[in-house]
Amino acid sequence: MYKWTMFTLFVVACSLAVIYSVASMEFGSSEGGSAEKAVATVIEKDSEGAEIYAKATCVSCHGADLKGMSSAGIPTLLGVGDKYSKEELVGVIKNGIRGMGAQYDANIAKGLTDEDLDKLAEWLSIQKVAAAAETTSH
Repeated sequence: MYKWTMFTLFVVACSLAVIYSVASMEFGSSEGGSAEKAVATVIEKDSEGAEIYAKATCVSCHGADLKGMSSAGIPTLLGVGDKYSKEELVGVIKNGIRGMGAQYDANIAKGLTDEDLDKLAEWLSIQKVAAAAETTSH
């Protein structure tokens, strides 16, 4: 009886694994093409906004590549423009968000100006997954 119980549990577990695998598969479009998965990359890497980012406090946690550290709960900034507008990002810099404290004073202390922080927020606001997909497909 024990063997049959274990066999039944094994079959159920395998069935669930197959169902989960099929449910999580990405299928191509109905037009016969394959679906492209959008990959976020840094937009305008050589712009003034990117230079300001490199000087700002953001880079110490989110990294030069904007990927963050998911294991430490630090989110990626790739695609951040899909979630927040420039004005909202200025608010994040000034007031913080969730576990991140306000960064305004620390950035001013590093020699950045209000104009720099405005340009930084503008640059972060263009970091969009759709924009990254367009630049990599051309």
